[in-house]
Amino acid sequence: MTPRFSPKAKIHVRTSSGQALGHVVGIEVDQDTGRVTDFLVSGQGVLPLLLESPLVIAWNQVVEWTDENLIVRDAVVPAGASQIAVASPPATPAHFSDRS
Repeated sequence: MTPRFSPKAKIHVRTSSGQALGHVVGIEVDQDTGRVTDFLVSGQGVLPLLLESPLVIAWNQVVEWTDENLIVRDAVVPAGASQIAVASPPATPAHFSDRS
């Protein structure tokens, strides 16, 4: 079992281009090496609509990590994900005429 830790302070997660993904709810560590392997991210915005469980971000996807922010590669979120999560406007209702 991989040890999992919860951060004491809220760490906000964003992509390199600035898209907010949520915040870190867990950090997984390799038991043998003591190195961070994954970050578990609770989604905000687009992500809760796409995911039922936390997003897992691997260490190799991290660009920068500070006390307050985790910056990850843009490729973590699939292209077009924001369009998928946004509901399209309802179609114009059809109107039928009775020509009998």
